[in-house]
Amino acid sequence: MRSLNIFATLAALASFFLCTTGSFAAMNGTTDAGLYHLDLQLEPAHPIVGSNGGIMIVTDARSNRKIDDALIEVIPWMTIHGHGSPKKPSIKKAGDGRYVVSDLFYTMEGDWDLMITIQQNGAKDTAIFTVSNVKKK
Repeated sequence: MRSLNIFATLAALASFFLCTTGSFAAMNGTTDAGLYHLDLQLEPAHPIVGSNGGIMIVTDARSNRKIDDALIEVIPWMTIHGHGSPKKPSIKKAGDGRYVVSDLFYTMEGDWDLMITIQQNGAKDTAIFTVSNVKKK
């Protein structure tokens, strides 16, 4: 019986740590002018120096409709040092409001801002998400 209690405790602890660390790179928010809602899941969950990626879901903030025809730009920027990344991330449409972000390249450890621009049907809006604590692999 005691081993079952220990197992249950260990399982609960593992679940807690997986949930808290697994959500590290999940970010969401509304763009500056309130036009779009963005959900961003970075891969790997703990971004590393070098190449990273992710999935971004773009939703119209007023109608809650998924946006499939937006032009998206993501610029990694290390604000504290005043520099960006030497590589331009690639953004590919994946349907149902999803966009695959690849070649998200961090050159050094620290906090990075992702400066995001969304354009659709003549409307343009921006957002900044902070990726904290990028580490070497």
